Amino acid sequence: MSLSISYIVEDAGWAKIAISDGDGEIARDVSCLHDSLRDLAELAIDMSSGARAAKATFMNEPGELQLVLAAHEIFALSGVPI
Repeated sequence: MSLSISYIVEDAGWAKIAISDGDGEIARDVSCLHDSLRDLAELAIDMSSGARAAKATFMNEPGELQLVLAAHEIFALSGVPI
């Protein structure tokens, strides 16, 4: 499985995140108020260092999106209302 993540900073504190597994894609507008790029970097470091699971959070006022990766499993994306 291949995983593609695109994070493009747009204007006025917003960014667009797109996550694709090669078969489908999820794209959302997210807030830049949370350091999601740091979360993504930490997720990549954790998974490449042998972690069994890791997550990155993307704020989406009101609410958030979480990218959860687990070793040997397909990634899951869930919207969590606040």
